Amino acid sequence: MTNEIIVNETVTENVAAEAIAENVTTREETTTMTTVAKATTTKVGKCTACAKFVSLRKMTTREKANYKRTGLCPKCYAKKQAERLATIAANKAARAEKKANAQAMRANSPFNQVLALVQNSSLNDAQLALLQDRDFVLKATNIVYPLLKKYDVNKTFEEQTYVCKKARYARTPININGDDYLVTNNIYAKNLDKVKAMFQGIGALATDETTTDEAVAIS
Repeated sequence: MTNEIIVNETVTENVAAEAIAENVTTREETTTMTTVAKATTTKVGKCTACAKFVSLRKMTTREKANYKRTGLCPKCYAKKQAERLATIAANKAARAEKKANAQAMRANSPFNQVLALVQNSSLNDAQLALLQDRDFVLKATNIVYPLLKKYDVNKTFEEQTYVCKKARYARTPININGDDYLVTNNIYAKNLDKVKAMFQGIGALATDETTTDEAVAIS
């Protein structure tokens, strides 16, 4: 009997201890939930940028949404947005400037300068024949391909322009005296003066040249 009483008392004590522990845990959970509820009810937040406390009650719906998403008060959010928009505008302006510079460089490229020379010259049949003569062009300009090549609609572009798997003529033909011609793209800055001298030598240099920008650029 004595042993049974001791066992029962021990079990009772353990049960009581477990109940007390459960009550303590429950009280702690309740306290935590109450704290969170109070924080939510007070509608006060802290900006992650300026570290200032802000009242959510004074915010508009949009400001509250922005605060919830970014953690920024309206003032810091507006500042960040302004900086972001300024960066976007600066990047856009930089891209536009880069594009304009690239277009200017392309317009003044050796190829486009020669193209303008061809388009602004009144070439007769004899002059056209010379500009299609590989040996004549090579001797006059050091360009290894005829300056002009008559375009054949019955052949593919690759058949007419590719040498060693690389296009040696611009893809878009130009019309001269009713016929279409391809202009070689194998032109470098070192060839320009010699090309102009060649045109002058055959009497094809235009007396009233327009600028390269006015020529129709092709590639």
